[in-house]
Amino acid sequence: MALLASRAKKAELVVLSELLRKKMLQENTPLIRNRWNFFKGHPDVFVAAEATAWACRNLPITFPRDYKLDGALQQLSLEEDETNEDVCSSLGSVSFSNDQLTHEQAVAMFQKLLDAGILKSATEKRKEEFVADKSFFRFAVDDSRCDNFIRSIVLGFRIYSCAVDPESRLFQRVCSSGQFVSDESLQACEIVTWICKHFNIQREAATNLADHMLQNSIIGPVHYRVTEFMDNSYFYLFKMEFKMVSISHLLEDASYTDVPTPQRKCPSPPPTYESLLKSDGSVTKAALLHPEAPFVKRDLKVVPDGCGYGFCVRGDGPCFIKVVDPDSPAGKAGVKEKQFVTNINGKSVLDMKYRGVEDLIVEGPGRLEITVLEQVCMRNRGESGTTCLGTRYFTSSGGGQPVRRL
Repeated sequence: MALLASRAKKAELVVLSELLRKKMLQENTPLIRNRWNFFKGHPDVFVAAEATAWACRNLPITFPRDYKLDGALQQLSLEEDETNEDVCSSLGSVSFSNDQLTHEQAVAMFQKLLDAGILKSATEKRKEEFVADKSFFRFAVDDSRCDNFIRSIVLGFRIYSCAVDPESRLFQRVCSSGQFVSDESLQACEIVTWICKHFNIQREAATNLADHMLQNSIIGPVHYRVTEFMDNSYFYLFKMEFKMVSISHLLEDASYTDVPTPQRKCPSPPPTYESLLKSDGSVTKAALLHPEAPFVKRDLKVVPDGCGYGFCVRGDGPCFIKVVDPDSPAGKAGVKEKQFVTNINGKSVLDMKYRGVEDLIVEGPGRLEITVLEQVCMRNRGESGTTCLGTRYFTSSGGGQPVRRL
């Protein structure tokens, strides 16, 4: 529940920042633009002092509740909170009237966006305090290193803001199993087309951005359970509700003080070959199949003579060649001791015990097609000669039983 609450708070702050950013760009001289400092260019930044003064002149404390949203944004529902007036009267620090922001309130607003990682300093990597001076800041979405969660919310909000406009005709009615689902569904291919048009990128890159929205639960599929967004005819719905928090609510609600970006669990590093071996050094099936396993695959064909094939196997999955007669058909075909057996006549035997492998060979068609994994010998660093990795791996599981020659 804490993670869900954190996601919701983060989304509300991102939506507020997107409306602020849009309004700052709509000025006759946009506050957000390319600027220079000490002969170094900083794209898409604003000056803290200018932004603070602009907010005091142009933003009421109730923004964006009374913000005249143009076009599609007029249809967005604003967050309703009937307790705001009670909170305001009890705390007495913020007025819910149409009064303009004070300097302190404007700084506090930008500070909360900075704390949430939605604003970034353009000159200092870890600036923690918003001061109304000549410092350069930029919205995280304008930063090339913006995290995917913020970028996905902004992208989803922009698509939704456009889609609610009837003239866009993005939203479609969708049913599932004869039951009405929603009037606000979008086809995957339409989402990709919209991103391509507004960001001037190729469909592959647009599909990747849409996939970030799917992975961050901004959108979700209607009919099918999918793990990756594809440029196809599947329908998607917005799973995130784009609520708008007013500045007054932002300044009063202590839960907005520090809203961290929800962190996904980092996947565990892949296991190493050595970690998949048994405690006594014996090779396991998983170790054999590891991409860094020191083995080479060999496909061999053996035709028996009057005495048979000339080798025997041991092991309980995987099995290995225990003994081989070098002058037998198997020895001449390339079968060697300590090779692991993976396939017999096209059938995988990695999970079979040696008795089952023996029976499969004996009951075969009279000609053996065997796939083995042969260890690669590696030269020890700092020592002369060679050594085969894992010489301890081969232990007989047959106990004192006689060896069966095949």
